[in-house]
Amino acid sequence: MKKLLQKNLSFILFFCLFSSFAQKGNYDLEPEIPFQPMFTLGSSYHAFQGDIMGPKTNTLLGNIGYNAGMRLNMTKSLDVSLLFSNGKFHEGNDSSTFTSNFNTVGLHLDYILNVFNRSRLNPFITTGIQSLSYKTYNEKKYDRETSIVIPVGIGLALDVSERI
Repeated sequence: MKKLLQKNLSFILFFCLFSSFAQKGNYDLEPEIPFQPMFTLGSSYHAFQGDIMGPKTNTLLGNIGYNAGMRLNMTKSLDVSLLFSNGKFHEGNDSSTFTSNFNTVGLHLDYILNVFNRSRLNPFITTGIQSLSYKTYNEKKYDRETSIVIPVGIGLALDVSERI
């Protein structure tokens, strides 16, 4: 019984030694970026600067829109995203009002500027192409219309986790 225990213990020790040497890898190779789709959620600022100006109209006062979508990392600093957003313009004065609701679907290219090493917060620039669908309400109701836009923007990317 004692010899059997010694043989088993020797075998386990021998196996552990060789398996620990097998784990040594080549750390000089830079790892590939895996396919990691990420969920995006954000807000946007929209200011109406049209014909109808209210008493409190200026560039700093506007309407907040919301967006959500999926982002795919192509390289460490370059992402492609499919984004859905909606928002509303509203302005009014004593004689008339203007309201327009809009929805967009777009494909964007985002470049993250890694200016802060190992930071969860980094600035980014973005551009893309979007389909914009809007309906305007004024003195008359208009039908929903569609157009193509090329958005350009800057923002801050907050990495909550690897996926968000």
